[in-house]
Amino acid sequence: RKLDLDAVNFPQAYALRLGNTGGTCTNIVIEDVETHNSGTVNAASGIMNEPMCHATTYRRVHSHHNGVTGSNGGHGIYQQGDNVTIEYSSFHDNRSFGLQCYNSTTLSDGLPNNCIVRYNRVQDNVTGGIALEGNDGQIYGNFIQGNPAGINVGYGGSLRTKVVNNTLI
Repeated sequence: RKLDLDAVNFPQAYALRLGNTGGTCTNIVIEDVETHNSGTVNAASGIMNEPMCHATTYRRVHSHHNGVTGSNGGHGIYQQGDNVTIEYSSFHDNRSFGLQCYNSTTLSDGLPNNCIVRYNRVQDNVTGGIALEGNDGQIYGNFIQGNPAGINVGYGGSLRTKVVNNTLI
């Protein structure tokens, strides 16, 4: 808790990475963590949750200033597993999306299902605020401001996703 992960001296790394390519993890809770300055060379995100890491909760995370100029990487959080909740957190000034529930690999079924994104502040990210693919996702109660795109659903396919009661400015 109350951990500050500044990746300024590790410009090619994620500040926090759960799992590894092909590795598994379940039932993880990440609370009161700040991640910043990740991927200033290779566009790594502040937090990476690999596709085989499921049932993860991120609460009171502050992820900002991740990624390198001119790239499409560098999200505040890049979440790829199933049954993940991201809540009461802040994502701002990242080079891509503030937070993204998207699976870019073939290690699982290819969709991060049951991703819940609620009660977050998502501001001033270069590509957009929230991107979500996968089935049965929920996006609600978020404050989204100053992003070129607010909420992008169905990025790579999505069924039964609920988007309600968000504030977009």
